[in-house]
Amino acid sequence: MKKTIGLIIVIVGAFLFSEFSGRAYGADKKTQQTSLSSLDDTLLDLFSGAKYELIALGTVSLNNPADSILKTDFNLDGSLTMKYLYNGWNRVEGISMTKITGEGSGKWEVRNGKLCMDYRLTPDLDKYDYYGTLPNRIFRNPSYCWKIKKGRVGFAAYDESGHRDWRVFFVSHPKYSSKQELYAAIPNLKGSPAGQSETSADIAGKRKAAEEALKVEIAKKKKAAEAEIAEMLAKAKAEAQSIASDQPEPLNSVSASGFFVSKLGHVVTNAHVIKGCSHVTIGDSANKQTLAIVLQTDTRNDLALLKVASMKMASIETKSLVRKLGVRIVPMASNGLLRSEDVKLGETVLTAGYPFGDFFSNTIKVTRGIVSSVRGVGDDSGQFQLDAAVQEGSSGGPIYDVKGNIVGVVVAQLDKLKMAEAIGSLPENVNFGIKASTVRQFLSSSGIPTKWSQKEKAMPTQQLAKIAQSQALMVTCHGAN
Repeated sequence: MKKTIGLIIVIVGAFLFSEFSGRAYGADKKTQQTSLSSLDDTLLDLFSGAKYELIALGTVSLNNPADSILKTDFNLDGSLTMKYLYNGWNRVEGISMTKITGEGSGKWEVRNGKLCMDYRLTPDLDKYDYYGTLPNRIFRNPSYCWKIKKGRVGFAAYDESGHRDWRVFFVSHPKYSSKQELYAAIPNLKGSPAGQSETSADIAGKRKAAEEALKVEIAKKKKAAEAEIAEMLAKAKAEAQSIASDQPEPLNSVSASGFFVSKLGHVVTNAHVIKGCSHVTIGDSANKQTLAIVLQTDTRNDLALLKVASMKMASIETKSLVRKLGVRIVPMASNGLLRSEDVKLGETVLTAGYPFGDFFSNTIKVTRGIVSSVRGVGDDSGQFQLDAAVQEGSSGGPIYDVKGNIVGVVVAQLDKLKMAEAIGSLPENVNFGIKASTVRQFLSSSGIPTKWSQKEKAMPTQQLAKIAQSQALMVTCHGAN
């Protein structure tokens, strides 16, 4: 209960601080005069037929705001086509993080020197909002007009108070082939929408009025938050009284992927997957899990070896799961599991695992791609780069070649936010795997006999998927920090 109260206080404090300090004026004291017609023409040129990624800014949630992305097509007929990824707090299931994807549609126009949009997102994100932590206005099904300004490295949208709501990342444009060409062609967008210069007194007056309005808004939200906190505390106290004092609090659980390497129940996954866990379970779905023990970890290469805790005491479901590997109880790696030859640039691969756990479905997912580079981040020769889709929960899953040999283990996807800050655009499908040769060294040092696979005949994707179904597992870390 103390942890719950502490978390509530942290959230409310962060919310109030962000609400008050996060709204800075973006107005320039020496506003350049620009005619309405010229400004409208510039905005029409900037958005007509273009595709952009709108990155939410100024959010008061405690998660990383740039993970909330609205991919938007500004169609020539004035319609909007949208897809979004929202990463934020979830008030439907309690104080927890959630990732939601969806779509949207609506219309756009340029009016009085501003970009105006009216659209609706599906699913509606308002119900997930926790004390106003939904990333700013663009995820609230708005009908709103923004000022578009040009900065040193790109474009951004500002509300009436001068607060920057979102930043524009170039995807494609019918007239300009690159973001550099677009940026060079569009003139500065710093003019007053009314076509008149604002004096320092005007700006100071607007600042004061906005600050007063903000104080009133904060006071209202604070009062509402205090009432809800009081209700939550009363409910928590009532629940605590009905539970024994020594009852442990429920632990968090995080799911990832792994795969069998022996018919005795040995499993390979990533070391970061099981780090900090009170205990680990494995299974072929979230509903069929059995306890596993951690035998060995290699933090340098991010590998871990698990084993089914006890076959003698295992449930019927667990024994059936292990029998998928075959009738004979002999190490699978000793019969040939991993490919001896390192991956080749451009070769086709298939990843298997349980991305997003059971959020979308309770079954294994497979994705096809190619090897984009034979080395990993920092020129790491023990890893390689692939473009097959890798999501949260894919870590630890096997990577197959077209013959059914394992050529690697999924380890990570590129941090899009850091790369966006470094290069000014969001990279797509930049993911990494640990090479099979590194996995074999780890298994040998852990006492698991290994032998290179001899499969030489290419298989259709459906047959590869069947192999993955018999081998890949959901690995769940319980009590994660």
